Amino acid sequence: MHLKLLILSFATIVVCTHSNVEKIEKAFVFCSENYNVSFPEYKEKFQFATLTDDETNNVKCFVNCVYTEAYPNKIDQESGKLIFEEMTKENDGTVFLNHVRSCFESKLDDKCETTFKHHICYTSTLVHKD
Repeated sequence: MHLKLLILSFATIVVCTHSNVEKIEKAFVFCSENYNVSFPEYKEKFQFATLTDDETNNVKCFVNCVYTEAYPNKIDQESGKLIFEEMTKENDGTVFLNHVRSCFESKLDDKCETTFKHHICYTSTLVHKD
């Protein structure tokens, strides 16, 4: 039950189609095994969209893994950043708010950090709709 809720929440952030839910489900299973991150642990981080200084790289890289596995063509291979324009087009711009744009444009060196930050941007967009 937790897995389905998490998958549907994650799919809503990007595009909620049956095909995408399947991709995400496979990515969650694959990445969970590879980064030893449990679904409940990730769900909690997803819901609250917070990172503490002592977070492990496993969680950050788990998120990066999910995006990369589920949406390989949406990640810029050099920077590791989600391709903002493509994601916006795909969603008719409805998922994104203007005040989140600066979050997407911020620069980080580490690929896992960058992708995790963008996960936070997506979550913030949903949480702070105005």
